[in-house]
Amino acid sequence: MKAYVINLESRTDRWESVTKQWANQPEILVRIDAVNSASISNAQTHFLPNPVVANWLSQCKAFKEFLSTDDQYALILEDDFLLSRIDLGNCLDLVKVGRLDFLQLGYLYNSYSDFLFIKITNFRDLILKLLNRFSKHFKVRFSNRLLVKEQSGVDFRIVLNSAGAGSHAYIISRKFAEEMLQINDPVFLAADGLFIAIANLRFLKMGRLRVNKVRQSNSPSSITKRFVN
Repeated sequence: MKAYVINLESRTDRWESVTKQWANQPEILVRIDAVNSASISNAQTHFLPNPVVANWLSQCKAFKEFLSTDDQYALILEDDFLLSRIDLGNCLDLVKVGRLDFLQLGYLYNSYSDFLFIKITNFRDLILKLLNRFSKHFKVRFSNRLLVKEQSGVDFRIVLNSAGAGSHAYIISRKFAEEMLQINDPVFLAADGLFIAIANLRFLKMGRLRVNKVRQSNSPSSITKRFVN
C-alpha cells in the first residue's frame, strides 16, 4: 500500500511536515500535485467555490494515480495531517478482514453536536456488533436482519456505514476509487460530504475508526470559503 499525499506546489511548509512525519513509516510516499483553485473555471463553480472544487479534483488525481498501479489498496492523505501512534499496516489488515472499500482514519469535530452525533453513532454500532456476535451462538429473530448481519467480520475498532467531516486520512480499495471517478461531476458535494452521503447509501462498504487516529494541523487552510453565497 502506498500513501498518496495531496499537496499544493506553493505549500512547501506542509510538504516539509509530511516528510518529517513519514521518516519512520514503511509505506512508500507519493506526492500528488494538488489542483490550484485559480485554474477552476466559472462553469465548475455553480454549486461550490473554487477551492472546494479544486480539493475534490485533487482527490480524483490521487485516485487515478492509485489505479495506474497494480495495488489493491491505497492510503489517501491531505498534507495537513498529524499522525499519532497509528499502525497503518494494522489499519490495512482491518480493511482486508472486514472487506471494506473505505476506512476513515481521521475525522473532525466541528461542533458539540458533531461530537454528540459521533458518540451516539459509536454506541449504536457497538450494539449492532454485540447483537451480531450474540446471534452466532443463539437462534434469534434478528440474526438475519441486514443491520446485524452486515457486521460479520467487522472489527470492534471500526464503526460501519459511517464517515465524519474531514478528508485528510483514509484507506480505499480499487473499487472505491473507480466509483468516485464516476460521480460528483459536476462537483456538487465537498469530498467529506460525499463520503458521508455514500456511507449512508451503503452501495460501498465503508466505515471509520471508532477512535480518531489522525488529526489535522493548525496550519492555515487553502480553503477559506466553503459555500457559494
